[in-house]
Amino acid sequence: MLAELTHGGTWENGGPYCCYYCYQLKDVFLIRQKERNVNTRYFITALGLMFFVTVPSVSFAQGKALITSPTDGATLDGMDENRLAYEVVHGPRGDHAHLYVDNKEVAILRKSKGSYLLETLSSGKHSLCVKVVNKAHVPIGIEQCIQVTVK
Repeated sequence: MLAELTHGGTWENGGPYCCYYCYQLKDVFLIRQKERNVNTRYFITALGLMFFVTVPSVSFAQGKALITSPTDGATLDGMDENRLAYEVVHGPRGDHAHLYVDNKEVAILRKSKGSYLLETLSSGKHSLCVKVVNKAHVPIGIEQCIQVTVK
């Protein structure tokens, strides 16, 4: 960049500048360059601080889905009345939850905490999942699944 500032020739005792004005202009240019670098650093620092302050507050408030009963690996009696107890924290992107049995939606769970009477399950292994979904009923990634065996 300094080559662009020189007119050619040399200034006495000042180096490759044609006059004192060009020599001073070099100093102004360097000062402004330093100011731009400092301003850029402040901007990047402020942007980084905003990111680290806001991201944890969003990620900590993600939500959760918890199946409190039955436990994972439990054996259920097919002749008994079996209930699934759950607790859900929807988080900022969630609206409600869905219950899935063997990857098929069987219920919409509107309450944050409650239980659901499982319809008669056939004998064998089954997957029970509670998934938090948005208003469009699309799962947002907050879920808990357990495996049960019905005898």
